Amino acid sequence: MSVDYSKRSVNMFDEALPPLPSKLKAIPTRLIINNRAIHLANPNRHARLVFQAIHNAVLSDWWQQTLNSVTQRTYVTQISCFTNWLNDQKLNDARIFHLLEDYQTYRINQNELLPQSTGTKDIKILLEEGAASDTFTPEEQRFIRLLVESTGILKGEEPTPFTLSGWFTNIDWLRPLVGDSNWLALESPKRLMGSFSVTVACSLLWILQIKSAIFKLMQKYPHITEIGKGLTSRQRNFKHCRELLVTLIQHSNELPEGAVELLLADCLNPNVLKTYNERIRDGKTIGLKIKVGSCYQNTFIQPHIFHPDYITSHSRIEQLLMAWLCAWQTVQPTDVRKLKSNNFYIHYNKYHRPISVQCAYYKGRSSIQEPQILDSSLIEAKAIIAYLETLPDDEVAICPIGGSVSFTPTSNYSIPGLLTRIWETPTLSKLINTRLKARSSSDLFRHLYLCMIRNSQESYAAWYLKELEKQQQTSYELYREKVSRPLPISLFGLAAIKTSSIQARSDKYRDSDLINTNSHSAGVEKTNYMTDKNKEWVNLNGRITRIVLDDIENHVFKLNIDAALSQARERNLQTKIQKISSNQNVQINPLGQVITPSAAGVIKNGEPDMYVVWDTPETVVYFLHYLSEAERQANRLIQNALQFFERTVLPDAEWMSLLLNNRISPEVVKEGTEKYKQLHKVLPPLFEAQIYGGVGT
Repeated sequence: MSVDYSKRSVNMFDEALPPLPSKLKAIPTRLIINNRAIHLANPNRHARLVFQAIHNAVLSDWWQQTLNSVTQRTYVTQISCFTNWLNDQKLNDARIFHLLEDYQTYRINQNELLPQSTGTKDIKILLEEGAASDTFTPEEQRFIRLLVESTGILKGEEPTPFTLSGWFTNIDWLRPLVGDSNWLALESPKRLMGSFSVTVACSLLWILQIKSAIFKLMQKYPHITEIGKGLTSRQRNFKHCRELLVTLIQHSNELPEGAVELLLADCLNPNVLKTYNERIRDGKTIGLKIKVGSCYQNTFIQPHIFHPDYITSHSRIEQLLMAWLCAWQTVQPTDVRKLKSNNFYIHYNKYHRPISVQCAYYKGRSSIQEPQILDSSLIEAKAIIAYLETLPDDEVAICPIGGSVSFTPTSNYSIPGLLTRIWETPTLSKLINTRLKARSSSDLFRHLYLCMIRNSQESYAAWYLKELEKQQQTSYELYREKVSRPLPISLFGLAAIKTSSIQARSDKYRDSDLINTNSHSAGVEKTNYMTDKNKEWVNLNGRITRIVLDDIENHVFKLNIDAALSQARERNLQTKIQKISSNQNVQINPLGQVITPSAAGVIKNGEPDMYVVWDTPETVVYFLHYLSEAERQANRLIQNALQFFERTVLPDAEWMSLLLNNRISPEVVKEGTEKYKQLHKVLPPLFEAQIYGGVGT
């Protein structure tokens, strides 16, 4: 009997099929990353949604494919800190959209972190990535996105740059000793860095040339390298120094000028220098010990430059001087220690003589950077080339010196102490002064450094050990209170040199430069380096306006410049820069262009004595046109509307210059400048009414 299945109900098949599985919605409360468990203990539904979004972000392709291991570890640390805080919170639905802002406030107040270090920005990024998951309903996604959008990240405090000038100016007791002229010269990073680079390069080149000559001499007298074998390291070094000194004195005519001076600065105990000179003058021999007064002292100390292990390689002080020259070229401090000889390109002429040298390196988190090319006639280039030519291996880091250098200049064994003795040698002093004179520079850096050493008392390290023996409290603050002429804890570092070098070159910056020799963008240059803390930029800022004002003040009449500057600075403090928001009402002109709020009219808001300036290219165009017209019409305004020029135009011009250079966004300034170049020929003249009619006078 046949069965007509077409007549049977479809429900018969449905009964034979198993029910479809239903998907249970599980909200995770535990996250395990790299064997590290992060547990959510807060039962609040909003807290669980936030944690679920973070969980989704960690499991996403974004996490696995776009983040490297270092960035992932940073995120994990921030997730752990945020979850621990979230577990202790009793969330209120009325303030739920302030959740991340409350966390940010907690991190700043309780953990004493800067706004940029709270990790709130990282949590926002994780929530944005995790909200896209299909595990959320549309309502849940909307909540996560509203939470992210309603959270504002506090602007971090402007960082205080570490500079070479700042390292010296912190030693305030130095000012009366060096004089006001030298002290005020520190306000110019260009002067200080010009002196610094020549001093460092001369020192390094001088050391390298003498070491090279001594190495050739030792090849003629190989017994020097065999001296002291089988003895302790200390005894061997002392005998090595004595034999080397005797050999150098005998062959001083074959060596570069100052070879014996350098050896004595490196090897001779400073406490026996006077007695040593007397014995040499009297033709007496030099032993390992020498009688000073009523007691014997070691003639020699542990050498740095002429240590037996460093005769054919670079000593620590040579590496430090080379690192300083790299930082002077604005190489990132963290990358200086990674540089190898193949990061430097030496260009030769057809006679195989070097004509230039340039560094090219990969900056972390960025790209290939190329500082400026150094001509081989520069002393800095000569020192760098000489250093590179004496490297034993292309794959070895050229200056692997790391960490800060303790500033103990009175110690015979420290690098700052050796630098002091080297910079006091007559031959090197003469070489440095000759090079500085050729560049029309002063010996500012070395003068400040040596004056500080000669007039200081004990270092912090010496004071610390002394107080520790007395079982007294120790801190740098107490050291500064108890010692009349305290010294810094550490020698200036690579970051201070790099920042000062950038500041010294501020006048070379142009927005439209095709080649950028700095390791940062033009925008970073303007916002982070061209600030009031960069004295070189302050000196150059508005220089054209100041030249005009100086001519007016000294040759035309005596203007009340101070009053104008004071008024401009006061108005600058009362000025608020405001961006055009997306929901702001605007008007459209007959040409179809958006009419933003007038840049010419400074708008008052609800707050008393507050000026609002719109952060738009139109504002920049108006400001640049005003400044150009003020400069063009200055003489006519002085003749016909003196009070208007002094009380209105000058304060306005200074105020606008301050805003353009320090307050308005760099990208807006750049766009506005381009527009002004296109429009300046058709813009109407200003101040005609004041000049011809006396209006506003």
